[in-house]
Amino acid sequence: MYEAWERFKDLQRQCPHHRVPDWLLIQIFYNGLDQFLKMSVDAAAGGMLMGKSIEAAKALLEEMASNNYHWSSERATPKRASGVYAVDAVDLLASKVDALAQRFDRLETPSRSQV
Repeated sequence: MYEAWERFKDLQRQCPHHRVPDWLLIQIFYNGLDQFLKMSVDAAAGGMLMGKSIEAAKALLEEMASNNYHWSSERATPKRASGVYAVDAVDLLASKVDALAQRFDRLETPSRSQV
């Protein structure tokens, strides 16, 4: 959780003028989590994370990521079988953010027929 949250924040810092609303960023991050982490986040939120205010959701994710960093163990990071290719949550989130950025770039670029 810690690594995914930090990477997600780094991606946002790389594109500070993305114009993606905060509620959508939180939803994108949440949707990129695996089922176990989604259940953990919802349990910590006392219900659904998306039912919280944006500030409360960010604070909860920040706190959970911080706790995960301080209390990480071998159980928190599952071992992967060698020779098996898997896309982890961080890579999945990074690809989603990149795809969104490309869509915004296409929307902002005027077509040659309009010039």
